[in-house]
Amino acid sequence: MEATSNKQHSFKIGENIFTLRVEKNNNILKRKKLEDIRFVVEHEDGYYSLDINLGSEWIFFFSELVNLYNSIGKIDLFSHQWKLDGFVFRLTHKAGQNTLLLIKREKEHSGLNIVIDETNYFSFIGKIIDVVQDTNNFRFSIYNSENSKRNLSFAKINEKNGTIITTFGGIVFNKPHLSESDKYQLKYSAVHRLLFGRWLTVHTERVNISSDGIITTVDEEYILDTNEKNKSTFVALVILASLSFKE
Repeated sequence: MEATSNKQHSFKIGENIFTLRVEKNNNILKRKKLEDIRFVVEHEDGYYSLDINLGSEWIFFFSELVNLYNSIGKIDLFSHQWKLDGFVFRLTHKAGQNTLLLIKREKEHSGLNIVIDETNYFSFIGKIIDVVQDTNNFRFSIYNSENSKRNLSFAKINEKNGTIITTFGGIVFNKPHLSESDKYQLKYSAVHRLLFGRWLTVHTERVNISSDGIITTVDEEYILDTNEKNKSTFVALVILASLSFKE
């Protein structure tokens, strides 16, 4: 298996240095290119180092992190955990307290407890925004639970050919790509949604977004946050991972 890494995005919480990076793997067995995001935690004095592959699950983990960040001050209690690459990530928050992130190996009882205050959380989300844009050839379809034939689909073809957004039957490669201006408007709107919990209004030739999270393509209107599968934060991450800009 051949692997290469893009640039790294690092930030610090207490004595812990976090690094996020995209790793591209050519998996011969599956005969397709895979992209994972690696999550590295190191003590500043070298006491420990954890290098964890979030795999393709990164988008679910990151969207929940952002959801919690946007909900602080509005909820009394949050607790959720994920099993990723042999590790357990447990995120908890109580009203009036800082967020706690526990990272431990699956078969161990104790692990690394990291207290995330509001300032550090903002930095964390900022690095997530940076790293997801490093993905290449990213494709994702979000299905409408009421009608599986209708979905909101995004494709990042490559750095030169750009981004496609469409609905209904998935990615259709003869669809026109988004213009550079359209993509920048989508980027700023998605970033604003992740950092501040609200979309910026977008009006372009091929896609519109309202401030309350209604996306309209040339095919149909798609309302976000109507069920657990369609969350604005999730779609905002998908948009950022899909955007491809010309050099």
